[in-house]
Order: sequence, then C-alpha cells, then structure tokens
Amino acid sequence: MSGKVFGLFKCLMFMIGLVQLLLGPVLDLVMSEFALSKAQAGFLSTAYILGNVPGMLLSGRLKPGAINVACSGAALCLCAVAAAPSVRLLSLGLFGTGFACGFLFSAMAAVAAAGCTSQQKAARLNGLYAWLGVGVVLAPLYSSLWQRQGLWRQIPAGYGVLFVLLALFFPHQSFQGPSLKLKIPKRGNFALICLALCCYVASESAVSIWLVKYLQDQFSLAGSNYVLAGMWLNISLGRFILAKTQFSDRKTLLALTLWSTCFIVSAAFSAEIISVLSFLAIGLGFSGR
Repeated sequence: MSGKVFGLFKCLMFMIGLVQLLLGPVLDLVMSEFALSKAQAGFLSTAYILGNVPGMLLSGRLKPGAINVACSGAALCLCAVAAAPSVRLLSLGLFGTGFACGFLFSAMAAVAAAGCTSQQKAARLNGLYAWLGVGVVLAPLYSSLWQRQGLWRQIPAGYGVLFVLLALFFPHQSFQGPSLKLKIPKRGNFALICLALCCYVASESAVSIWLVKYLQDQFSLAGSNYVLAGMWLNISLGRFILAKTQFSDRKTLLALTLWSTCFIVSAAFSAEIISVLSFLAIGLGFSGR
C-alpha cells in the first residue's frame, strides 16, 4: 500500500470518527424541530448502529472502486440527513450513513492489515484508529460552533461535502484484503464474547448519544459538548495505556465493567460537578473493549 493511499485511509477514518458522534451533540435541536419524545429519539439514535452491522459484514470482498462508491454513498446519505423533512427520512439517512461507514471502517482495517507482519499490522491499525479517535474527539467541538446559532443541518451537509471530495480523489483500484468467511465457533465462550460486545456497544452508544442532552436538561450546562469530547479523549487515552499493560483480559474486563457501572450510576444521580467528572471517568472504563 502506497503512502498516499494510507494517507487517504487516515482521512476516511477521521471522517468516520466525526460522523460517529453526529447525532449526540445535536439531539436536542433535532428533537425540538421534529417534536420528538425521548422514546422516539431513542429509536432514531439506533438507526446509525443498525446500519453499521450489515456494512461491516459486507466489507470482506472488495471490488475496484468499492471504497469510492462507499464514500459517495456516505455523502448521499449525509445530504439526505441534512435535508430530511421527516423523521422517517432522517432515520433512513442515518441508517445508510451507518452502513457506508461500517463498510469503510472494516474494509480499510482489513486492507491495512493484509500481508503485514504482526508489528507492521499493529503500527498500521494504530495509525488508522488514532485518526478515528481524533475525529471522535473533535466532532462535539465542531458541532458546538453551529449549536450556538441553533443550527444542526449544516453539520451533516459539511461532512457530506468532505466525503464527496474523498470519493473524487481516491484511486479507482482493487485492494487485496483477506476474504471474509463467516464461520461461527460453537464454543460457549464465543457467544459470551458476542453478548459482551453487544452490551458494550449499546452502553457506549447510549452514553455518547444522550450525554449532551442529559446535561443540558438536568443542569442547563452550556459546555456539555466539551464533556462528551473529554469522555472520548479518555477512551482513546485509556486504550493506549491498556495496550502497554500486561494484566489478564478477564481481570481487566471485570475491573473496567465495575468502574463503568459505578460511574454511570454516579453520573445519573449526582450533582452537576460530580456528574461531569463521572462522565469523564466513564471514558476510562469504556477504553478496554
């Protein structure tokens, strides 16, 4: 893989990070515009994640131009989100965006890791995921610039334009990645791993989407976007720290689960300053997935 292509991969990972936290910071504005209850907003918030799963599953075999098509699809869906006149079309746009980003995320990771030694693979994947982390941390900060003016549609529209530019400049070529053949192990441990991963993704997504809304409603906190950015900064920092440790996986999982549970309860039932600090601490608990 050339340095130019890997640089474009980093740009795409950065964009996926931005899009991943698209809804959470602007959820209050979306709910007000479409007159949504919290229950309805909960269904809306799952659309992106529901699109991620099939997108990831279909990323195993890459054809020439597949990444360009996925970038164009993400751009189209983001523009649909920006222009959506109804909740149904907004949900459909979020689902399509999740599908495209899920495809890109898995495909790029597979291509970057193909044909590498274990050390090269770790370096390449860390390089990609670092840019994903940068995008996730900056997304709430960028959103706050528009939120101050009561605007949100300009955010997905801007992301869509960037995806169009990446689709135009990305080389139309075939990438060799490992073929994805789904063979589900029959051991019970695998089912437990899948259950644990689903619970983790559900908890991480729920906190990320509702954190800003909760702090705005509960404490009228103007800087709630910064708390979300801080939580994700701690997630990224925690992953780098845990990568250097040699604790057993089981002990690490148990410790981080207890840590996350305690601070989620603390964030929900404490005064403002304790709630904010608890949300920041949750990031460390979520870092060891």
